[in-house]
Amino acid sequence: MADISTTLDNIIAHYKCGEASDTTRADSTVNALDLDVANTCAQVTGHIDTDAAEFVYASAEWLEIADADKGALDMQHASGDFSMSVWAYFTSLPSTHGGNDIGFMAVYKSTGGLTSYTFHHTAANKMQATVIDSSGNRCQFLADAATISTGELNTWIHYGMSFDLSAMTMVFYKNGSSVASTSNNSGTVSKAKDVALGFTLGHSNVAGSQYFDGRLQAATITSDVISGAEFSTIYNSGSGIPYEEAGSLIKSVNGVLRANIKSWNGVILE
Repeated sequence: MADISTTLDNIIAHYKCGEASDTTRADSTVNALDLDVANTCAQVTGHIDTDAAEFVYASAEWLEIADADKGALDMQHASGDFSMSVWAYFTSLPSTHGGNDIGFMAVYKSTGGLTSYTFHHTAANKMQATVIDSSGNRCQFLADAATISTGELNTWIHYGMSFDLSAMTMVFYKNGSSVASTSNNSGTVSKAKDVALGFTLGHSNVAGSQYFDGRLQAATITSDVISGAEFSTIYNSGSGIPYEEAGSLIKSVNGVLRANIKSWNGVILE
């Protein structure tokens, strides 16, 4: 069976989000970019692999990493490309929250010009993503049509986005398929601004009321462009695929299954 750790290259962080209520949500990669609880965050039934984290809009709940600890999530790597993938379970529509955008993931602050990037739903129930560089230039794309509806509430949906810096394009994905979008308020940007603010999950603006309302699970961030084929694999016809930490996969060597080992007769197992 496919798993995220072998399907995708250049993973910066992956959050299963299944830990106990009000505890740190661990990064499954060796980067150890763990998420702290900024407000209470319950453990609830998830869709794949483990339980999920629950976010209540009215209670202003989210998870975060402090600026000094966000590491490669500042997106300062050579290419400047990045992608995000997450399973989401909306319990209310973004359009019901007073005109606020509803966040998946971000490095964002509305005061002081401290904006870097966001991936969220707008008050029109459409996926949107924004990248802003150190000069204030903006690249922003908006889905052409709503990407969450009343009939999809309380169901698990897979969302994704990829940003190609050299092409200055973003592509959105929903349930393994690309979503038509249009450049919106966009120009040419350099890399996302390395701002003095941490990474957030379940919130797209720490200075405003842009909290997610529902459950999030299997949030993945990479430092490259995830392809349409890879998003389709992650979606896996709605079943999703798990993330297996290094050394926990079952490998086959000369036809023999070997579990929980990283090498066999001096050969590193991939």
